[in-house]
Amino acid sequence: REVPRASSEVAMATSLADVLREELRKEGVKLWLPPFSPSVAPGVAAGNEFPALAEKYAKRLAKDLGQVTGALEDLRQHALLKLREKTRVTVLGKVLGGGPLAAGRQELRVELCSGMTGGEALTTLSAHLSDLAGATQQLRAIASGRVLAAGAETLEQQGWLSDLSRQGQPLRVLLVRSGPAKSTSSEAADPASGAAPASSSAASAQAAPTAAAPALVCPVARIREAAEHLTAQGFGDFELSDAATGKLVPVPPAARQALITAIALHARGRELLSERACGGVGGGGAEGGGEAAAATAALEFLAEADRCFERCEAAGAGALLGQIDNFGQLQLDICWAYALLGDTDHLPDAEKRLQVAERMINRQVTPFFMSVAEGKAKQGSTVDPQVLPSVKLWLLRGIARRCHGDAAGARADLQKADLFIRALQVDVTALEGLLVLGASRVQAVAALRRCGGDVEQAAAALLAAAPRRELARKERTAQRKFGTTLDGSYVDSALVSQLTGMGFDEKAAVKALKRSNNDVGVALDLVQKSADSNAPVDELALCSLISLGFDQGRAERALREAGAGGFEQAHAKLTAEPALVEGARMCNKGHELVAYKRPGDKSGSNICDDCGREDILPPEEIRRCAVCDFDLCLQCYERRGTGSSKRPADQPAPEDSKTRRKIDKDADAAAAAAREAAEAQEHAREEAREVVWRELGRCLRRGDIEDEVAGVELHEEDALLQQHLSSL
Repeated sequence: REVPRASSEVAMATSLADVLREELRKEGVKLWLPPFSPSVAPGVAAGNEFPALAEKYAKRLAKDLGQVTGALEDLRQHALLKLREKTRVTVLGKVLGGGPLAAGRQELRVELCSGMTGGEALTTLSAHLSDLAGATQQLRAIASGRVLAAGAETLEQQGWLSDLSRQGQPLRVLLVRSGPAKSTSSEAADPASGAAPASSSAASAQAAPTAAAPALVCPVARIREAAEHLTAQGFGDFELSDAATGKLVPVPPAARQALITAIALHARGRELLSERACGGVGGGGAEGGGEAAAATAALEFLAEADRCFERCEAAGAGALLGQIDNFGQLQLDICWAYALLGDTDHLPDAEKRLQVAERMINRQVTPFFMSVAEGKAKQGSTVDPQVLPSVKLWLLRGIARRCHGDAAGARADLQKADLFIRALQVDVTALEGLLVLGASRVQAVAALRRCGGDVEQAAAALLAAAPRRELARKERTAQRKFGTTLDGSYVDSALVSQLTGMGFDEKAAVKALKRSNNDVGVALDLVQKSADSNAPVDELALCSLISLGFDQGRAERALREAGAGGFEQAHAKLTAEPALVEGARMCNKGHELVAYKRPGDKSGSNICDDCGREDILPPEEIRRCAVCDFDLCLQCYERRGTGSSKRPADQPAPEDSKTRRKIDKDADAAAAAAREAAEAQEHAREEAREVVWRELGRCLRRGDIEDEVAGVELHEEDALLQQHLSSL
């Protein structure tokens, strides 16, 4: 049994602790950090340097080593306990997903440290779940609508703050197991359309792989990485198009990756939410299908999309986010997933998201429009589908207010949502009449809502929609054909027609518009100079200059620049230029060409000024003269000679064949390395393309996204509305 120490011993221990604390302060020793503590967890054994520290202080203070070691250990444990209070993150996890995730456990309580990395936290959480021990790649943790990234970022950096910041309350987390990804078969559709649910959309690859890829385990993060890889150096296999006009939308280069990836993931999340009605998510059983399983699967994609939108805003595209509906719609979709899960733990996060959605809705529809729509709804008329986001907002806000105990506010919101849901219903007979015309159910419902329930106007609108979509498809085709300008915007096809109408060559007009960023005045000057450079020259004068030893290309250029001055002025110009070694590579003005690779974060592309090849993008390397804005692709560069660079005649060439062989060998090695790098990057792109196509292909290639939003049937919303209204 333990024998209490005498009071004198306690006093001595206290005095020793004070002395040691002062010594530690003077020397700046922190016992809670390595090498004295390998971990911040209290109770963990001391580090390797701890005994040496105790021995040093015992000799310095002439104290017993055992007493000094005990006192230092007490100080170390006390420091760790204080640190633990400051950095403790108590996670209260709600377990979601099919399978024996946690042997029937529905909640999980774990203490983490805010200094942990995301990967360490996921390892700790998975260790508490019997079937996921050691399989952190299958566990997703979602807090406040954000997925915890399994990277080097700490919990604090990812918004998982300590309990002190929440007044001691635990952090509510959804723990989701990522099972095998659902394989999606691609359908033949317009590859340029498709996409996101509101005013912008992401369209997937031009052509599908010939063989269907097997259904593999594919976490959402892997899909995000694949989509980002495809858009790293350009739009890749994605395009952003306006769902209202059908035209392609330029995106700021810095935000391109994040924005397109966000829209793609959002589209997939919405598709998973819509599959709940037909049990398309998961298998059978209590957790395998239905609304909860659909919301669980969708929430991963929606949370990743939200994270990408945040990165997009951080990259300076906040103004663009304010112009498109996708970001506001995403906030509603995340809250809708919470509602389907019956998850009141994330109520504060839902309320913040609803405020964001409300601000975006108010920018899209005016109070006057909503007032007129409400008047029509009270009269029993069919209202315009532009009110749909507001209806969902009122429904979700009413549910949130009810959970907060605000019965009056909840009743007002839910009754308003109920009024508009009734006004959005369409006549079944009119609907069947439109279906006979060949319209889909979604298209027919959308048309009836837009036309106020008038079946004749709706039929006329449906018949007029096909030519409009075909015109939009041709416009997108033209945009793709001409490519983008140096600032990343698409070449204006109308300006191309304007220049070709003046008699200029289309290829030259497009090239000039690309270099001038669609400035028609600058483009006109460029295309005129280009036409002058291709004008015929005096054959007799040209032959005379060639006979004097001048290169034909230089002779032609000199004659064109001489104009009326003819042979004499061209000869004088050529004589004044420094002589150049025969076969050396140079721009048309004799400047040296240097190796150049376009930076990945720089918009636009390069054009070879010899063969005219366009859209040269990294990792392909070219040879460039920055002074003259003159570019050569490697093929044209090789045809211009055998030297590695342009050399004036007064600069001596390599003196012996050994030096020349070394130069050639180095050039060959560099070319081989460049080819290998290009092949490796293309292989990575193919792998990423396969992942994106398998996981996102179907939801991104649909061409009726605008109608899908306007024609959505509100059965699930109505059922949830009545459930909460009846309890008030």
